[in-house]
Amino acid sequence: MQISSPTTPRQTQSGILDKLTNLGFGEYPLADEMQWERHHLFMQEVGPRMAATLVAAVIVGLLFVNSASTATLAIWFGMNLFVGLNSWLILGRYHNHQKGHRPDPSIPKQRRAILRWHLANLYLSLLWGFQWATLPLLFLGDASIVQIFSILLLVTITSTMPSISMGLYPDIYVAFLTPVLTAFGWHLWSMDLEDVWLHKAMAPAVWLSLVGFSYAMFKTQIHALATRLELQHSKREIELANQAKTRFLAAASHDIRQPLQAASLYWSAIPDSAVANAQHPMFERLGASLKATNELLNHLLDVSRLDAGVATCQPAAIDLVELLGELRVVFSPLAERKGLLLEIDQPPDIYVWCDRAMTLQIFKNLLANAIQYTTTGAVCISIKNHSTHLQISVDDTGIGIPKSHQQAIFEEFVQLHNPGRQHTKGLGLGLAIVRRLCQLQQLPLMLESEPGHGSCFHITLPQCKAPTLPQAPYTPAAEARLAGLKVLVVDDHEDIVEALSMLLVSWDCDVWVAQGLSSLKQQLAQPACVPEVVLTDDMLGDDGQAEDVIQVVNRILESIPRIVIMTGNTLPQRMQQLQSLGLPMLHKPVQGEELKALLLQPEHTPAATHTETAI
Repeated sequence: MQISSPTTPRQTQSGILDKLTNLGFGEYPLADEMQWERHHLFMQEVGPRMAATLVAAVIVGLLFVNSASTATLAIWFGMNLFVGLNSWLILGRYHNHQKGHRPDPSIPKQRRAILRWHLANLYLSLLWGFQWATLPLLFLGDASIVQIFSILLLVTITSTMPSISMGLYPDIYVAFLTPVLTAFGWHLWSMDLEDVWLHKAMAPAVWLSLVGFSYAMFKTQIHALATRLELQHSKREIELANQAKTRFLAAASHDIRQPLQAASLYWSAIPDSAVANAQHPMFERLGASLKATNELLNHLLDVSRLDAGVATCQPAAIDLVELLGELRVVFSPLAERKGLLLEIDQPPDIYVWCDRAMTLQIFKNLLANAIQYTTTGAVCISIKNHSTHLQISVDDTGIGIPKSHQQAIFEEFVQLHNPGRQHTKGLGLGLAIVRRLCQLQQLPLMLESEPGHGSCFHITLPQCKAPTLPQAPYTPAAEARLAGLKVLVVDDHEDIVEALSMLLVSWDCDVWVAQGLSSLKQQLAQPACVPEVVLTDDMLGDDGQAEDVIQVVNRILESIPRIVIMTGNTLPQRMQQLQSLGLPMLHKPVQGEELKALLLQPEHTPAATHTETAI
């Protein structure tokens, strides 16, 4: 058998003893790990096996307690005590020595330690073997047929019991088996049964068959060990590759978001009056392009946040009529432009228990997907009331999905009908996000589809009672509230600082800027710089992180301002760290409307909830 391994092949083990005990597997690239695994598995069985053998030996003594002499019984039980004490001392020393410690066979010293324990078990096996070998000499001379058959049954059980050692250390098994069967074979050979001779060949035949079986088990278990370890290595390789991919995407996303952030802010800061009428269409197309790019990046961010576990579900009683109305407003123009009919059921006043932002995103993704892949006909949202829950279906007359591909479409970057990866058709993340959001809320998701007959996605939502207090939608105060708002911007990218400053000044805010911790300390040292809001980047290059900014602000200012973190980072570990801060967080590239909405949030409103649940 050849084993390919990501690890460097080890040097061939040398020494006759190594080759005898390893039976050739020391040549394998994973031999060191296999050595530890078989040693560990074997040692797990040693204690119970020795205890069972000791019990069998005591049963033998009890069988002859009335027929054997006191001296014979004393010798037998004395040998049991001696062998049992040896086993207990060696195993106790092993467990104390190995407690919380895994030997590494790639280190010569530890490899020798495993070999020493192997020899210790070989010694114990010989002790037990020679003890049982004395049994015919002590008891079988004047034994009855019942006693002889009882002894043979115990010997059979004891000889075939050590399953692990038979497969992992056949030499240890043979060391036990040989003296036992030699003694019984000699006893059977000396028995005169006239013309019957088969009993004389029984012991060597049993020895040969058990030794052959032991070697066959050895080959099988070594192959199984090698396969399992190779699979573990492959799994680790895949995990490492996935982590590397995540780091690469996070780094690339961060670097892309920085200039896009500046471009979005510059665009938001340009007033309509500054654009000539002839340039308005181009100006609007520029804004649409920036928005589309931002949405693509946000889809990548959504997947990262869901996989990182930082998107928390906050269910509440949601007005289904209001939710469907919002979908109708958003998607009716899109359907009309493609000449499609958008039909959305108008249910009576009914409430469902779910996270509003996540559920809205689920249906937005499903509707966008349905409209994209439907050229003629209609896209419908229908509702079936099942008393305790609702089944909401998004149905289309599009191209449909073959049954063989119906699981694949929920994977990332899968687009069955976009092999050329046209950017206008998205990234293939919409349904992957739908599946994750349904799993997070524990909402059943089903798909029915046939090629040429459209697709139908079913989402089941639990019904609930209307809230005691009506949930009034959030309405920002007049933009005049931003006039005079004192804002401190902390970012190490000059373009972002300039663009963000221009945007805030266009809203009549008072703005201070800092491009690092030293600059931040200088600004806060000015008596006039008492910000109400601090907008800080997450990563300030070599000058610290958001946590350092928070520490400086808390140390210098008496009145702690509202701190908002802006980040282009998508690493799951970093997002979890930022989430634990409990502060509002915006993901670059931040749109002007998004920033304005956050600044207009009342201070008692947990803005972090607003930004973090909007998947």
